[in-house]
Amino acid sequence: MSIGTVLRHSTLSDNRIVNTSLAQLCALIYQEMLLMLQL
Repeated sequence: MSIGTVLRHSTLSDNRIVNTSLAQLCALIYQEMLLMLQL
């Protein structure tokens, strides 16, 4: 099953949940990088 098929079958709410998770993950990585730079 290709990614395009998965995206086509996913609902708007699913996309919103995925986008929120990605945003949280990016924020977490960003915070970790800032902490490492401070050390």
